[in-house]
Amino acid sequence: MSDKLTPEKQAEYNEEYLGALTRPRFPKPGAKLRYKGTNSFPPTDVIANAERELTIGQTYTLKAIRLASSWARITLEETGDHEFALGFFDTSLQ
Repeated sequence: MSDKLTPEKQAEYNEEYLGALTRPRFPKPGAKLRYKGTNSFPPTDVIANAERELTIGQTYTLKAIRLASSWARITLEETGDHEFALGFFDTSLQ
């Protein structure tokens, strides 16, 4: 097999691998996020906030994001200063 890529394979590589480097990894303030439910990873106060303040399937607006070593803590425009985990949300709406 040849080491040379066909134009089609090169385009596929560019989109899949090189494109991933240029797409933002985290949403920016103002982004729309859909709540999909909690998981057991973040601190229990963050889970309690989500279960008390959010509705599954509802869309919210990102107010601020604070990155930690293994997860992202966020606040939403609609809920004041309550903090949630970014992993609770579908971020592909933009």
